[in-house]
Amino acid sequence: LGLAPFACGDDDDPKPVNTAPKIEEQTFSIVENAENGTQVGMIRATDAEEEALTFSVTSGNTSNAFAINRSTGVLTAAGSLDFETVPTYTLAISVSDGELSATANITVNLEDVNETPTIDPDQTFSVPEDAANATTVGTVQAADPEKDQLTFSITEGNTGDVFAINTSTGALTTAATLDFEMVPTYTLTISVSDGELSATDNITINVEDVNETETAEMLKEIEGLISTLADKQNGHLQTTGIANAQMKMEALKVEDPAAAATYKAAIDAIVVITVPSEEIIRQLQADIDAISGKITALETAGTAPDGTIPTLKTSLEARKTAQATISNGASGLTTELRTVTVSKEC
Repeated sequence: LGLAPFACGDDDDPKPVNTAPKIEEQTFSIVENAENGTQVGMIRATDAEEEALTFSVTSGNTSNAFAINRSTGVLTAAGSLDFETVPTYTLAISVSDGELSATANITVNLEDVNETPTIDPDQTFSVPEDAANATTVGTVQAADPEKDQLTFSITEGNTGDVFAINTSTGALTTAATLDFEMVPTYTLTISVSDGELSATDNITINVEDVNETETAEMLKEIEGLISTLADKQNGHLQTTGIANAQMKMEALKVEDPAAAATYKAAIDAIVVITVPSEEIIRQLQADIDAISGKITALETAGTAPDGTIPTLKTSLEARKTAQATISNGASGLTTELRTVTVSKEC
């Protein structure tokens, strides 16, 4: 029997079997607040057939914090990284040879970095002007990202050391006398430190005006001479020892009406003064020139034989009243200032 020849063709060769690529589970670290594009690490993966591999992040990439190079497997930062918010990411990384794929979990740990504390902006407090020392004004609100213990201090604006701050809590208290008429508002620069880094910001403290009750003995006094006035004629009181160019007259005492009279006047009030003119008690409003210091009688207001020294009530300004006893002594008309209660009303 003859045997027919047998030939093997190319189609009869066994086809190679494609196997899935392999990818390693890895762990990387990167500092929080790293700039976008900072390399985290390179994903290690292999393919038995040495096919080109394609990489992708399939889950765990909260807020797209990371990006991966599809060809090289290089992992980079791509978003805001904050240790205090998300300290660790677990990324599912897929690698494919175009037909088969494999997945592994990659861990990325954020490294904590000390960050500057913050002070809440635009903080405003109020305190009445008659507040006693150690009265609580408010607490400065501040925070530290790492929750470190903070230290507070006042660095500017605390004129006269009128405020104190608790270095541990940020609580502000009064430490000296407040006066709305002198300083109605304070702007304090507050510093807060975590021991390494610090921040500053301005806070505002408004002093609230308070109706005050005073006595004559509580008022500072100045002295001066007032010219004798004819009926309805303006006169002036030239003063000495003026401590405040914005002061005004309040109460007075006529020492010798026969000549130029000597007056005593309290600081910081708008008043009607009483002066002798042709043996008639005249009442005149008095004011002071802020530059020259000259107090001028502005206008007559009628007679006051009972010796009352009334005051004028003006917009946004307190009113003060005083009582005086008038008698005709041997030396002529005199005004004796007796016990005086001075009240302030709005």
